[in-house]
Amino acid sequence: MVSIRLAVKADYPVIATLTREAFEAEEEVALVETLRNGNDILAELVAENDGAVLGHVIFCRGEVKTENAESYPVALLGIVSVAKAHQREGIGKALIETGLALMKARGEGVVFVVGHADYYPRFGFDAELADRWSCRWAGPHFMAVPLAIGAEDWPQGEVRFPDPFYLFD
Repeated sequence: MVSIRLAVKADYPVIATLTREAFEAEEEVALVETLRNGNDILAELVAENDGAVLGHVIFCRGEVKTENAESYPVALLGIVSVAKAHQREGIGKALIETGLALMKARGEGVVFVVGHADYYPRFGFDAELADRWSCRWAGPHFMAVPLAIGAEDWPQGEVRFPDPFYLFD
């Protein structure tokens, strides 16, 4: 049975291997490491079964910058990786749902993601809602999910991801 827990430093090498395998690229591995080094991560979770890490997700801090240059913190769903041999087993779903519940418990009002337009809506992410904000990656892949009552009324402006996201664009 798969369990979800917070990642610890000892997991980092396995997470790097898992991310490399899932994305078949080094950019995502570098992004994860750069986010860690910049203290931009709100939560990093792993899914494990019998001590083996099978999946990983990062939630990080972003911000909404208004026209008045005011800044409001928001949460961002970052990279989700699942071992290829265990994809389509509900591991990604469990990681995302656990992470969203954690973000809600921590008082986050809204979470944004840039990702597959066919996948993330099953978790409540909505591209139409995200249209209220601007983003470098605006369009059908830019989505938001409200976690708190009134989150839809969050100040409008540009959603900014941590700087490392722009290095790997």
